[in-house]
Amino acid sequence: MGKDIRIIEDWTRDLELPELPGDAEIYNAPRPFPATTTWTGPFVHGVFYGAIFPADEFADSNRERAISLDASRLVFIARATVEKWGHAYCEKYNVEYSDFTFDDIVRAYLNHSE
Repeated sequence: MGKDIRIIEDWTRDLELPELPGDAEIYNAPRPFPATTTWTGPFVHGVFYGAIFPADEFADSNRERAISLDASRLVFIARATVEKWGHAYCEKYNVEYSDFTFDDIVRAYLNHSE
């Protein structure tokens, strides 16, 4: 399996995502790759995006090919999940949540959580 890139859901508006079914797997890569639907957008791991619909007859082969072309799956994380984690992390280390910006909490979350 390729690597995942976690993105806070609030930030997806910057990615200019098209309307997609809820079960679509979204990938991003530095080069074009096969998918059910593809588009270009802002740089994350590259500017090439694709969505693989699990019901598509070519889903498995497209996924394998996308990963072989260095595509990373985008995993969207709810802001509330990050905030909850941040509060627990601060409590564990006896620091004040209010001492940090949300971006600080996001960086810690992305670097320390599963």
